[in-house]
Amino acid sequence: MYVVHGLNLDFQTSQGDGGTAVTVCSDGVSLVPDLEFGDVAGPLPVASDQDLLIRVYTGAGIDCESTLDAPLIDQVVTPDGDAFAVVATSNGDQVSAELIGGPIDTTCVQQGTGAATIVHAANAGELEVYFPGFGDVFGVLSFDESLSLRLIVDTYQVGMYVPTPNSDPVLAFDLPVRAETVTVAYAVGGQPVDGDTPTVAIVQGIGVEVCDQPAPAASPEAAEPVFTG
Repeated sequence: MYVVHGLNLDFQTSQGDGGTAVTVCSDGVSLVPDLEFGDVAGPLPVASDQDLLIRVYTGAGIDCESTLDAPLIDQVVTPDGDAFAVVATSNGDQVSAELIGGPIDTTCVQQGTGAATIVHAANAGELEVYFPGFGDVFGVLSFDESLSLRLIVDTYQVGMYVPTPNSDPVLAFDLPVRAETVTVAYAVGGQPVDGDTPTVAIVQGIGVEVCDQPAPAASPEAAEPVFTG
């Protein structure tokens, strides 16, 4: 399991800006003692298909066994699959902080190619995903949904928009796709309006195996997207 700190509590504008750290606990044990905004911890070994109670506390180094503080998040998740991501997300209001989780597609890729997954974990309603080279709208995601696709190695400029005419992107970011790697981008934060947190892309790379079968002689640049939610 991977744990993603997407709680943009300090109005950070990009991954790596730091901000308020959190401690992630489970059953009185510290899973991650010090996680800053934009950090991805893992892989953490957990049992698959079994409920896991996760408590997230504001601050680093919290004593998970004896703390009397109320957790920012107190929620059960059920990891499944070979790789599973849990995203702590919020629109900046601690009351709304929650975990969303889902499996990451880590199936094999053809030699010299990669894959990408885009996860909608932002407080921004339905978002259209614009992906260069694949039509005007590559996919539409609601909160807690994702899409996955296979790609040739390159850096792609992705845009995510509220589905209204002539709107500016809620989020635009570079998505580096490397060989034998699935690049996961988590959109967190909120719409860029007064009083809301900025929308930020948190990007991680996970190595995957090369498929035994060779690629076809003429393969498309990307397969049909696979949506989860």
